[in-house]
Amino acid sequence: MSYIDKQYMIGRFSEQDIIELTDRVEPSTDTIVDDVLNLAISGADGMVDSYISARYKTPLNPVPEMIKTCSGSIAYYQLCRDRYTEETHAQYKDALKYLQDISNGKAHLVAQGVEPSSAFAEARVEAPDRVFNRDSLKGF
Repeated sequence: MSYIDKQYMIGRFSEQDIIELTDRVEPSTDTIVDDVLNLAISGADGMVDSYISARYKTPLNPVPEMIKTCSGSIAYYQLCRDRYTEETHAQYKDALKYLQDISNGKAHLVAQGVEPSSAFAEARVEAPDRVFNRDSLKGF
């Protein structure tokens, strides 16, 4: 299951931008090349899952808007390759920072699924009463 799709990318960035970034063949077809776009989306979703799977059961369903935003920013950045703008690079870095915060427990998703229990859980030990103590050793 993908967190985003072709329609999401067109709606967020514009069809012309997606055409320019995916139509890499000569002569140009002046259309969105689905294989190129799907590869970027798949890579972005995999990156998102690699961060959030430490705390949430993946894939998330339903998908929180922030996850769509992160996946879209990462996919767009990957499509840009060496032609990204400062804004595109900043959005990519912000997405990674947010995913890192989720992974570290600094940010939480409102998502269906189970967040693993904290590593700071209380440990309890049960054992029989002590055989040797101050009272039983008096006189020795």
